[in-house]
Amino acid sequence: REIIIDEVPQLLRLPTNQIAASANFFLNSTEEKATLEVLLQLDPSLLTYTISQLDYGITYLSNMMFRGDRTAAIQMIRSQCVLSPSMGLQLLKLGVVGGIEEMRISRLLSSAGQSSGRAVEGVVGDMSKDIREWKQVKGGKSSLG
Repeated sequence: REIIIDEVPQLLRLPTNQIAASANFFLNSTEEKATLEVLLQLDPSLLTYTISQLDYGITYLSNMMFRGDRTAAIQMIRSQCVLSPSMGLQLLKLGVVGGIEEMRISRLLSSAGQSSGRAVEGVVGDMSKDIREWKQVKGGKSSLG
């Protein structure tokens, strides 16, 4: 336990339930249990990711490399761990970090879309107000004749 804290001191600042959930992801999963335990032993910093980040990381990896086949992504991580555990670790981290970045960009785009939608509403409201005022000034008559 002390070795893990020495390697990953940020665990002291994270909520215990988050660390426990992340550990559960590695230690109590069914199909990928042995592979994921090896990865956790190689890099205890994996415990700093939330369960949703870890799970989405495998989904992201499956979408990017295996046409959405999550089982194939897990099998590739497993086979890489057999050949070179550090390669399996890097493959998992590629998925997790890529998934985190994808979620971040998605939130930014959503926020930008909402902002531009509010801006369009403001412009349309201003134009509508200008047209009403113009009609009042013209007495409701069209300028076309």
